[in-house]
Amino acid sequence: RDFSALSDKGQLHTQLKTARHECDESRKTASDLQKKVRQLEAVRSELEAQSQQRGKHQGSIEQDLNKTRLDKKLLEEQVSTLQGEFSQLQAVISDLEASKRDLQEERRTLHGQLADHATVTLSLSETRGEVTRYEKQVSKLEGEARKQQEEFHRAADIAMQDKKQAVSDVERRVRAEMASVQDRMGAMMRIVSAIQRELGEVKAARRNIQKEVSGLQQAVGPGIKTMRKQITSAITEIDTTNKELVRKYKKEMMLRKKYHNEIVELKGNIRVFGRVRPTIKEDGTGVQAEHVVTYDDDDDGLLSVVHRGSTKTFELDKVFQPGSTQEQVFNEVKALLISCVDGFNVCIFAYGQTGSGKTFTMEGYGANPGINPRALQELFTATEERNKDWDYAITVSVMEIYNESIRDLLSDSPKEAKEVKQSRNAADGHYVPGLTWIRVQTVEDVHEVFALGKDNRATAVTDMNEHSSRSHALLCIIVVGTNRTTGIRTVGRLNLVDLAGSERISKSGSEGQRLKEAQNINKSLSSLGDVIHSLKLKSSHIPYRNSKLTYLLQDSLGGDSKTLMMVQVSPVEKNSSETLCSLNFAMRVRSVELGQASRRTETSDSSSARDRMAEHGVSKNTSRVCCHWPRNSYNVYSAQPARAGLHERWPAGSDSRPAP
Repeated sequence: RDFSALSDKGQLHTQLKTARHECDESRKTASDLQKKVRQLEAVRSELEAQSQQRGKHQGSIEQDLNKTRLDKKLLEEQVSTLQGEFSQLQAVISDLEASKRDLQEERRTLHGQLADHATVTLSLSETRGEVTRYEKQVSKLEGEARKQQEEFHRAADIAMQDKKQAVSDVERRVRAEMASVQDRMGAMMRIVSAIQRELGEVKAARRNIQKEVSGLQQAVGPGIKTMRKQITSAITEIDTTNKELVRKYKKEMMLRKKYHNEIVELKGNIRVFGRVRPTIKEDGTGVQAEHVVTYDDDDDGLLSVVHRGSTKTFELDKVFQPGSTQEQVFNEVKALLISCVDGFNVCIFAYGQTGSGKTFTMEGYGANPGINPRALQELFTATEERNKDWDYAITVSVMEIYNESIRDLLSDSPKEAKEVKQSRNAADGHYVPGLTWIRVQTVEDVHEVFALGKDNRATAVTDMNEHSSRSHALLCIIVVGTNRTTGIRTVGRLNLVDLAGSERISKSGSEGQRLKEAQNINKSLSSLGDVIHSLKLKSSHIPYRNSKLTYLLQDSLGGDSKTLMMVQVSPVEKNSSETLCSLNFAMRVRSVELGQASRRTETSDSSSARDRMAEHGVSKNTSRVCCHWPRNSYNVYSAQPARAGLHERWPAGSDSRPAP
């Protein structure tokens, strides 16, 4: 029984521990309730923040209210759960009290047993001490349980009060916000109704205006249609008149050009064509690369240059804009070139500053040839069209004037200097003794001649031009035609000249040998300007001998020749000064009158006499060709073996010049 009592005490101790644990859980539950209260306060502050946001829809507020109500229900459920737990604790305490009563009953039983059994008095006294100790512990635990129960009740009451207060505050604020939203909605509804009334009034006014406009259109419509027809008719008439005026203007321009060309033909004026090159990389960028050259849309002979704020206009025979092609340029000079086949002397020379496109215009390149290769091709075509009645021979020479020295670019020694001499026969003009002439009959022959001349020509790199010509290049072509029926012989000469470009040393950056070349180029071009000036003034003395260039071109500038100058200019501000100088020189050249060119022919008798006289100098065992005959003197030279693709070649020698 003692051991049974001790076991019951252990169970009681265990139940007390359980009660303490449940009290701890109750405290935790109370702290959770406090957290919930803080969460409710956070929700309340969030609701207050949300209530400050105006213009939100009423549905969101109702949702927040429903959420708050849901939280309230959850709190009520948690409170009921705590109440259930509290009732369970009360049941445990009642069980503990019942156990206490049982223990007291057992104690009384033990007292009775102790009276009967004195032997166990000591043991019972010890047991009594332990029971007393346990009773104290039980009473202490009961006190603690009552205190915890009281604290729990107070915490639960505080939580319930805070919950009720929070819910009431939220409900009050929600009701206030709902009332505010309803007030705003009422105000908005009143504004909308006012707007609708005003909109109705505006619609009514619009209908009235539409009626008035419709009435006005009906009243003014016929007049507007009439005015429209009249205006359309007037515009059509003006357009027709303008088109007619433009047509007449263009017709007059063509007639003017035709008559001008006829006058030029009669007076022998030097014709001047202008060509403006496109922009190139040497022009740079920025203000210096801006275009300063403009053109006339109706007259292709006018161009203007803006320089230092002023505009100067120049009138030429033809102006080619930067977009012009090599074919367009050649089509304009083709008629002049063909006159060489008829026995006229023709000269075309390109003039302009360095880098202005002279070599491109005259020579071009493989896929885009210039005037020189196209001219020979056209001469072949023209002679083939007349081969039924005429026999033609075309011979070519290429030379350059480098540092005031004439070089034969087709000879085996192209750097050997040549001289210009006056023929004994004034009609034969000037010639270069020892100059190599090559007879060409196919396009392949022409290509070989050009390639040989190009390889031997002097070029160099400057700041103005990557492939700057350092010499004046002359392509001389002689076309000899013989009529099979009459025996009449025509001799035409074509000089195609690519002048070296004038340059400013400060811009080109020339030094050393390049500087010497530039000085000689500028000197010869200055002499050309002096000759043009004297020709314009019709002076008794023309300074042809001041340079090799003017002395060699004397027959083309002041003799019996059709001459055309192709002035090349740059379009950009950087070169505006040089452009003005080139165009001013072109205007002076255009005013020079050379006199009407004449056709050079020989009768069959004179040509036969020349042939018989030439035969006296021809050996029976060798093939000989007459190259030139000054008056009272005939020089005959043996023909050397031709180059590959070439048919005949006249070697160097005194008075070496092809002739019939």
